[in-house]
Amino acid sequence: MKLICVPVVDRPECAVALNTAFRLSQALSAAVMGYHLRAHGDSDVSMPEEVATLINGEDDNLNNPLNCQDSAEHLFARLAKQHGFEFKRKADKAPMAWWQAKAGSPDKLFSIVGPVTDM
Repeated sequence: MKLICVPVVDRPECAVALNTAFRLSQALSAAVMGYHLRAHGDSDVSMPEEVATLINGEDDNLNNPLNCQDSAEHLFARLAKQHGFEFKRKADKAPMAWWQAKAGSPDKLFSIVGPVTDM
């Protein structure tokens, strides 16, 4: 298994992380999974105040969770294409760019995704 998982939101620091992951995956013949998490309505996990301020601040696009998910997916797809990866929504042979978006509690979702990824 060669799978690099990168949490994705449409932020400059995510673009840097994705560029690094795509370059590394080319060297390792690995797949890159872009993983976007939205809080579930029943989730008792809250974001730190400084993160919430960033998200709820100036960008109206980030106030709507679905717009945030769409913009994160667009960033992932654009960078995948720039690095020559095929964008897919289902697992396939590496190298590829695999997009996943889930709603729920980060601690539960990452405990599911973490064990099946290498990095």
